[in-house]
Amino acid sequence: MGWHHGAFDLQYFPGADEPVLDALSIRENLLRADPSFDKLVRLVPEDGDPLASQFMVGNIILSCDVGEKNLFLSLWSPIRWREIRQAGLYTKLRDGSQIEAVPPGGIDRNVPAFALAWPFFDRLVLTFAYQLKRPPLYVILKRRSWPVLIITGENSCVPSEKHFTLQNFLSVGFGPRSKKKTADPRDIWAMNFFPGDTGSPLLPETKIVWSVTPSKPLPRRGNSLWWKAPYWKEKSGTARFQNLGIPFRPPLMMITGFLGSGKTTLLNQIVEYKALSSYKFIAVIQNEVGHVDVDSKLVDGAYRVTSLEEGCVCCTLMGELHQAIRKICIEYEPDLIVIETTGVADPRSIITEIRELETSVRFDSIVCVVDVLNLEYILRDYPVARSQIECANLILLNKKDLMDEETLAKVEKIISSINPQATILRTTYARVNPGLFFTIDQDVDVRVMKKDQTSLECMDLDIQQVRTFTLSLPGDLKESSLMRFLDGLPDSVYRLKGVIKIKGRKQPQLLQYVVHRYEISNFLEKSLEPNTLVFVGRNLDENSLKQKFERCFARE
Repeated sequence: MGWHHGAFDLQYFPGADEPVLDALSIRENLLRADPSFDKLVRLVPEDGDPLASQFMVGNIILSCDVGEKNLFLSLWSPIRWREIRQAGLYTKLRDGSQIEAVPPGGIDRNVPAFALAWPFFDRLVLTFAYQLKRPPLYVILKRRSWPVLIITGENSCVPSEKHFTLQNFLSVGFGPRSKKKTADPRDIWAMNFFPGDTGSPLLPETKIVWSVTPSKPLPRRGNSLWWKAPYWKEKSGTARFQNLGIPFRPPLMMITGFLGSGKTTLLNQIVEYKALSSYKFIAVIQNEVGHVDVDSKLVDGAYRVTSLEEGCVCCTLMGELHQAIRKICIEYEPDLIVIETTGVADPRSIITEIRELETSVRFDSIVCVVDVLNLEYILRDYPVARSQIECANLILLNKKDLMDEETLAKVEKIISSINPQATILRTTYARVNPGLFFTIDQDVDVRVMKKDQTSLECMDLDIQQVRTFTLSLPGDLKESSLMRFLDGLPDSVYRLKGVIKIKGRKQPQLLQYVVHRYEISNFLEKSLEPNTLVFVGRNLDENSLKQKFERCFARE
């Protein structure tokens, strides 16, 4: 029977203080120490990936027969990934002298590759078993001796004739059970399949350490949960993913705050902290005002975003929010769910519905980001901003660098009068230790508004008279004309966000505008076409704004 194969490099990116750094190569340690390392992990530069071929721990190989009835997941990984520097490695000091980092013939890399690769492969097999709704038919571990790599130059290596390591090749196969009494051709293929060599002139002997096959289903090897995963949903209902049989409810965190306060900036920091430092899988639910979902394009792509339709996530889309959370819990098994509400959403309706989500999630906290520069104006004209502050457990007074101490103290006093129970922190660019946001084991008591305090009806866009529209126009903008357009925007435009193309600049630009202040920076993603802009405000004159914006385009 014929097969199609796909091979994928498997890399392990360690934390800044992980002990495994001692086993990585000198080059990998230098890359990890680079301040831009986390950004490189999330976003590959257009001019080449410096992390390519680094931090390798193995390969994932996906094999499917031509009839698309059988699927094998395989992990190739050495028990120890060793690399020897033939000529050694030297580091140049500032005074021009050199020190020996690795002696000639010394080991530059000695990584426990299979142990690092196993958790990912284990989760991958669990996911496939659950999605396919069938347990594995084959689980086979093969092993062979293989030469250690000798690094002979910058981009060259040869297999050693003296030093060897052991390679593991673990295959897990899914498919229908054969009803024939004759030999199953899959048995022969599964027992003998091993990926191609790496250039060694000798083909080492491959041994089967253990195997699970249709003819020998016991004892089960690998992870016993692989055989239980297909039936989790029927057994556990909404809380189907488990840890040793105990239902797990991921914590749910809500980020709220008025338009332009810095919510997405905070969200990026939380994701970086949980996903890259704590190795957690983060699921994010965003909704944005306007027809074009800009925010989901601005969040770094190391996690999945479920974008809801335009409207208020706290009221008109409450049913869809439930569906999104249930879908995320069942399909992606996140370690944390973050809801970023739109800037004009009242979070109270989510609070009143928390009990309906208790079987799926554990409510953790509400963080409100406040724009201190415009707080008094916002509170005067937008009642929803007061509600956002009232509901929060933690309040970030953001953009403190734009205010003096006396004004900050005044703003903090206003916040305390609205919500005396919340913790208040002053921040710039929403920078704060994200570990402060998360509880350890227990649910957070959700603050419920008293009926005489305010109505529990959600303040949707119509009630607040907030309007939005989107402009998408091709062409290059003249920078001086664009500056005049932004400087002359009326008070009715509170928020402007989007991607633009300015004549003379190679890359598209990200435009962020909040109440007569704006910032323009390089936009590295390709998911939004310039010039796509979302306007948010009150009593917007769409035709007038469009005509003025069209005058900004450079003439040929």
